[in-house]
This record gives sequence, structure tokens and C-alpha cells, in this order.
Amino acid sequence: MNDQPIHYKPSEGFRERAKDVVDNPFLRQSFCGAILFGGLLLVRHLLDGADETDRAAFTRRRAAGAIGMFMLLWLGSLEIDRSFVHSPLVTGLFAQPRVAEQVALSIFWSAFAIGAVFAGFRLRLAGLRYFGLGLFALTLLKVGVVDLQGAQRGYRILSFM
Repeated sequence: MNDQPIHYKPSEGFRERAKDVVDNPFLRQSFCGAILFGGLLLVRHLLDGADETDRAAFTRRRAAGAIGMFMLLWLGSLEIDRSFVHSPLVTGLFAQPRVAEQVALSIFWSAFAIGAVFAGFRLRLAGLRYFGLGLFALTLLKVGVVDLQGAQRGYRILSFM
């Protein structure tokens, strides 16, 4: 029997790949966001069995759910932004990548809002429905102010019909 400890020494290629992952700000943000979102899910799960008369637990559970929804929206928006900024494949597909990025964000936010409203009806959560309606209103405002900024007046009118 050998009592010598086993030492693991990673190869240089592994170190370079690990350095690329650690130095990537998007991956760091996504990792931190995923950990925080997982923590929020854990808080909601742990407070699930709380007594319904405990207002503090009810408030913490609702706050964890709201922060989780905002985090999902934020991480999805970051992913869209990252794909348009750092991916030459995506930016090469469009004549105006900045406009395409804004349109992609509007589509994502609209789909997220519709999903929130649907889930709010399905789960009978009025706060989730209001969040979805508010996000949809914000998206419509963004479309009118940002997305259609360079469009002619006729296209602006048609886009709201």
C-alpha cells in the first residue's frame, strides 16, 4: 500500500480554457444570476409550508417570486444583448444589427409578458398578471420610442394598428 498522496496537475490547455471561462464577464454574470435565482427558488420552497397567518413569510415568499421574475427577464435580455454584441454570426445576418437587437428585445419582452399573464391566470396570481400587463405596456412604449425612432410616420401608424 502506498501512503503517498495523489497530486492532480491540470494540463496547460485546461488552464487556458478555465482562464477563458473565468475571464468572460457574461459567464460570470450568468453564473451569479443562476446562483441567485436558485437561492430565490429555495426561499420560495422553504416558505411554502409556512403558516398562512404568518404575514412576514408570505411577504418574503412574494418578494422572492417577484425578484425571480425580474431576474429571468434580466438574464434573457442580457443573453440577447450578448448575442448581438459578441457574435459576428448574428450581427452578420442583419443590415442594421442595433435595430435588430432592439426588435429582438421587444419580441422577448412581449413573449415574457404574455407568458406572465397566462401563468397569472393559470395560477390565480393577480400580481403576476399585473406584472405581465405592465411589462407589455412598457414594451409598447419601447416600440414606439426606441424601435420606431428611424421609421417614417406611416410605418409608425401601421405598427400600432
